[in-house]
Parts: sequence; structure tokens; C-alpha cells
Amino acid sequence: MWQLYQKNYDGVKKEKFISDLAEKDYVFCGFDRVNPSKLGGFTTSKIYSIRVDGKRNWVYFSGDTMFRKAYWGQKALHRSVGNYLLEHKLKYPKEPFYWFLVVMGYRTYLTMARNTPNYWPRHDSSTPPEIQRIIDVLAKDRFGLNFQPGQGLIKPHPGSGSLGRHVTPITRELVDQVPEIAFFVRNNPNYQYGFEMACLGKLDFSFFMNVWSKYLRKKAKSFIREFNLP
Repeated sequence: MWQLYQKNYDGVKKEKFISDLAEKDYVFCGFDRVNPSKLGGFTTSKIYSIRVDGKRNWVYFSGDTMFRKAYWGQKALHRSVGNYLLEHKLKYPKEPFYWFLVVMGYRTYLTMARNTPNYWPRHDSSTPPEIQRIIDVLAKDRFGLNFQPGQGLIKPHPGSGSLGRHVTPITRELVDQVPEIAFFVRNNPNYQYGFEMACLGKLDFSFFMNVWSKYLRKKAKSFIREFNLP
């Protein structure tokens, strides 16, 4: 995991990577089907609760994440994470559950934007005050003075590093064609220097229905192609 991570980030420290890993509850790893010993990617996670204005909120914090380019767009690991989150939601169905994500690269931001019906900040609507309050509390609790509440950004801190310039560079074409990427660049213009944008997604039942409907549509298309159905 460290070897994969350090190849794609500049200025990262192994000690910081290990300490961050030790703080997490789970690590999801994806392996190649043909070569099971080859690590295709991973993501670390932690679920915890925090009170905001006297109300308990459950939080899924996804930490260090990296995939080899050949596995970009894969869904198997995403489904495993989704099952893990659904299990928790079913334990506490009436309590708010959020995905707290700090974003340094546009592909990570798109992962939330394309899979979470209700997420913030976003290009097509403003962040509700109550949601912004939760983002601010979570980011300050985890990143302290490195968090800039007025901008919603986390400044680089020792060992955090920055995304390698060769990893998903942002072109003018991407900015012009994808509004989410344009929004990300506008709100986090110093992403290439290790600044991260604090994001929040609502893990309600509409989220899980969206994830599974996408999976079922994909399986249906695969079935139709396999059997040459009209």
C-alpha cells in the first residue's frame, strides 16, 4: 500500500502514512483477478459519531485512497464499501449518517459527486447552513488550525504531501466540459500544492438506492450483451 501511495504523491512521509492507517477501522483492498497477489488499489475508512449542536451524527471518514490507473472506474471495491456503509445505516436507521471526504484531486471529488445524490459543496446549489456547520465542526475536529473555515479548505500539514503532477492532471478541456471539475478548481485553486477541500455527502437510503440501481443496470446491460438479447 505504501509503495503504491508514494508513487503517486509528492512529499509524503511513511511515518505519517502509518500513523494515519493505525487510526482507521478498516482497509478495503482490491486485487487483480488474474494475478491475485497484485494490489490494484485501496481505501482506508473509519466510522465514528460526533455531536453537533447537541445532535449525534454518524460519520464515515474515508482516508488515504489510491488505485492503479488500470483499475480506474472499477466498481467491485466500491460495492464492498457500500455494503459496509449499508450495514451501519441499518443499525441506526433514524440517525443522520454522513460521508466526510477531503479532496485533493478531481477524480476523488467526482466519486462523491457521481454517486451521492445529496453532497456539498456543489456547483448547482449552495450549501445549507446546517450542513456547512457540520462540515466546519468535522474539519476543525480532525485538522485543527489547518482548516480554513471561510474557504472550506485544509492547508497542507507535515507529511501530507501533494498529488503527483502525473496523476489526473486537469486540462482546460476537462474544465470546460465537466461543471463539477470547473467548480473544484474554482474552489480549490491550490490543489496541486496539497490543499484539500472538505466535502460532505448524506448517506441516506436514496444514496444506497442510487448505488445499487447503477449496479443492477450495469449487470442487466452485461446480460443483454452476453446473450445477444434485443
